[in-house]
Amino acid sequence: MSEQLNVLLLESEPGAALVARDELEAAGHKVRYCHEPGEAAFPCNALIEGKRCPLEGEAVDVALAVRRHPHAQPTRCEDGMTCALREHVPVVVAGATAMNPYEDFVAETLDRNFDVVETVERVAGSQLDRHSSAAATALHDVLQRRDIVGTPEVAVRRRRGALLISVAGAGPLDVPTKSMAAVRMTAAVRAIDAHARGVDVVFDPAPASG
Repeated sequence: MSEQLNVLLLESEPGAALVARDELEAAGHKVRYCHEPGEAAFPCNALIEGKRCPLEGEAVDVALAVRRHPHAQPTRCEDGMTCALREHVPVVVAGATAMNPYEDFVAETLDRNFDVVETVERVAGSQLDRHSSAAATALHDVLQRRDIVGTPEVAVRRRRGALLISVAGAGPLDVPTKSMAAVRMTAAVRAIDAHARGVDVVFDPAPASG
């Protein structure tokens, strides 16, 4: 593990995520909850005096939803899933994934509720495809307008609640072009992800892979 992750842990019913919790904590990750273990599904921590939503404060890197039984609809205990998806937190669903209502929205699914750490770590650092596509389109438009030929690779990932836009293979761009491209790419990902805590852009002049 390269760094400690803040993991939002969700479960279809109380106790479904106990194994996953123990694995994550043993790996050094910090587990956060919408409802404290043993407490009712409503109200969530955001509505309880003295507590706060786990998506506030220190940034959540990834969410893990563990389902004990198949459910065609989200359960009451999974209400934090909507919040995580709205804020574009990468999500892994583990356990009973049949009739998974989140299938079109999550980064990855696992058909088990154990051995989850490697997948959670990988998804936390994975590329955000929709963000990356939008940033790439914005960069291509800037280069085209300036008659600059190239096929740079653009990847956007989350880092502690912020977005990191990495550009490789764009060549030795001048400062005005980099500045314009950074502004346009930032606007493009912000249009998708207004909740991100910041946007950083890094240009790597090395040739793109392949």
